[in-house]
Amino acid sequence: MNRFSCGVDQVEILRIKHLVESSSAEALRSIFSNQEIEYSDTRGNRFGRLAARFAAKEACLKLFPLETASGSIELRDFSVHNSMYGSPLIVLSPRARSVADLYGFADISISLSHTKTHAIAIAIACVRFIQAPLIGKLIFWLFPKRRNLLLARLERVYSSNLTNTEIKYIAQSHCASLFHATLASLRFRLKKDIYRVCCPNILNAQSVKEAFAQGNGVIIFAGSYANFVPIFASSLVQLAISKDSVYYLRIQPSVSWFDRYFSKYHLKCGLRIRPQYCSYDSVIECLQAGSVVVLSYKDF
Repeated sequence: MNRFSCGVDQVEILRIKHLVESSSAEALRSIFSNQEIEYSDTRGNRFGRLAARFAAKEACLKLFPLETASGSIELRDFSVHNSMYGSPLIVLSPRARSVADLYGFADISISLSHTKTHAIAIAIACVRFIQAPLIGKLIFWLFPKRRNLLLARLERVYSSNLTNTEIKYIAQSHCASLFHATLASLRFRLKKDIYRVCCPNILNAQSVKEAFAQGNGVIIFAGSYANFVPIFASSLVQLAISKDSVYYLRIQPSVSWFDRYFSKYHLKCGLRIRPQYCSYDSVIECLQAGSVVVLSYKDF
């Protein structure tokens, strides 16, 4: 799993000198970070240092040609900092970090150099090594139908960027995560009601309350399936929402008795059921009626 990607860029220092001198301070900050500008201003050979950092940004963009061409990431998403020993480090913006995660890259290493006329930078990204927990590997092999479904979904997203082995490790890690989430769900159900109400972590709860109080429909994205239902049911107290006003869009299990069991369980928790692939009109009707539509992010 030692897979690397390399980007190299060379830039003429005179070109960067003209760019800096002809650009406003605001325009420069759309390319360079404040730290990069301050570092170059306080050291000798200002334009050479800025040129090296510009080349580093270009080299990083070359690691992601598709995202660069589509405008998903830009020069400003990569910033050159220095370690305590003076060696250059690349700091990724949240947007660049998400793209790097899509490729499975851990960090990006860079090397900078410049002469009197040119600056050059090399960026190397290495795929992080993924070691799935033993319980994840066990679940992965014990449930072939789940395994095939999971691999098919991951391959649709990652097949152009990751190897089959890397995709398998991600699937096994997911199985381990699902196992631990199920354990958390079981522990949650053993708690007393007074403690259950304090467990959910609800973002923008006040906005939900205000919208619902005004008679507006609300869409809520909830956590993973294993612990979503009991925790969300307990959170209705915090949100001041009537159970009869909540609709849950979920994937219907292919096994009929499994589907009947969970349907009864969801109704008991106060969640009315809508199939995941129901029409948009059905969802809009619920929202227009001032109801709450709940989506579990794991199902979408």
